[in-house]
Amino acid sequence: MSVTLNSNLISRKIHMTRLLIVDDCPIFRHMIRSFAEMNGDIKVIGEAVNGLDAIDMVYQLSPDILTMDINMPIMGGLDAIEHIMSSKPLPILVITSRDDAETAYQAIAKGALEVLPKANISSDNYHSFSDKVKLLSKVAVISHIRSKKKKKLLNLQLAQSKTDTQIIGIASSTGGPSALAHILSELPKHFPVPIVVAQHLSDGFLPGLISWLDRVTQLTVKCGENGETLLPGFVYIAPPEKHMIINSSRQIAYLRRDTSDIYHPSCNQLLKSIGEVYHSQSIGMILTGMGNDGLLGARTIKDQGGFIIAQDEASSAIFGMPQVVINAGYADKILSLNDMIAYLVNIFC
Repeated sequence: MSVTLNSNLISRKIHMTRLLIVDDCPIFRHMIRSFAEMNGDIKVIGEAVNGLDAIDMVYQLSPDILTMDINMPIMGGLDAIEHIMSSKPLPILVITSRDDAETAYQAIAKGALEVLPKANISSDNYHSFSDKVKLLSKVAVISHIRSKKKKKLLNLQLAQSKTDTQIIGIASSTGGPSALAHILSELPKHFPVPIVVAQHLSDGFLPGLISWLDRVTQLTVKCGENGETLLPGFVYIAPPEKHMIINSSRQIAYLRRDTSDIYHPSCNQLLKSIGEVYHSQSIGMILTGMGNDGLLGARTIKDQGGFIIAQDEASSAIFGMPQVVINAGYADKILSLNDMIAYLVNIFC
């Protein structure tokens, strides 16, 4: 009995997630430490008070993941993320205030995996926070050097030269902002169909995401407004405070978000609506993310004769959402981000 117990304890220690906390506020560092360590399988190995300290501690301690604030003295989070991701890349979870939302998405561009508002870290949801830390710590990140040349898109003959598709719906979660930026940045200004997006977000962070995406693409990125008619060349992002759908008049409409809704905005609601309205003239794209949101929406699109593209595992930060769609048999194509771009360009341009 004693030997078995000791072996289990040793195994538990080996598999503990090593977390480095970076924030200039001692109260918030203490809160993060307390919540992260409540479940017993995350070990906080250090605390840094600015970006410069964080860089030193990354080299000294080799954490599995770090949480990063944005506004700090001496060196802020953006500069620290850029340095770390170009020299010793590891998963980074940005935790900052809603006032820094736009700046926080610049951190995504520099290689951070996800953004969380500080207001979301509380005793009521410490389980979801620690689960997110553990999940993100397993993501295989790569060196992120902004000056490197863009990869040449594959010249794939993946589809017919013409299509009667009239709308694209995109579902994404963890890792989604970076994936969206990658795809949208390669599409031409006069892309012939509207794109609607349900990206899981924290309340208050939509303006920052829209501002960032609008700068990296020739398309017009905006929040969908109730009653708005969809136009080609536009990307309509669903706000997290309610669920965006497309109604029978092919206009944007909204459903109330319940307090029990785990995912917001809902990918299922958006994809389901475009399948019911556009039938075979719809394409649904399931990008990186944890959980199964988008599965029911993908099924509706398939049942109505539409087309489903799922992101492949190699290019997904988290393969959860694409995987459940693939396993259910709903995916017509399983593609990397680059191949998704090539596919869309081939059939639309």
